Amino acid sequence: MDVFRKGFFTGLGLGMLAKDEVEKNFSEVFGAARDTAKEGMDEARRQGEDMANQIAEQISKMEMRGEGEVQDVLSKAGLATTAEVQELRTRVEALEKALEEIQGKGGQ
Repeated sequence: MDVFRKGFFTGLGLGMLAKDEVEKNFSEVFGAARDTAKEGMDEARRQGEDMANQIAEQISKMEMRGEGEVQDVLSKAGLATTAEVQELRTRVEALEKALEEIQGKGGQ
């Protein structure tokens, strides 16, 4: 009976050692996989941010180029820009004021 008992406890001890070794290997393998996955996610996030920044930059360049092209079309069509219309309004207001002053002096 003593031999059976010793054999049982030896088998139990070996089983516990094997269990610990399996858990250790499992942790190492899946820990490394987790770390690799995290690194991959971080890299994907960085690449996504870089791509978004590049797209925003391209859109900005296209907007600037588009504004210049719109100005060219308006100029070729003989249409005034908002700034030119505002400048004309300011000049008309100044002329109206000067005319009122002249008419006011002539009536005295």
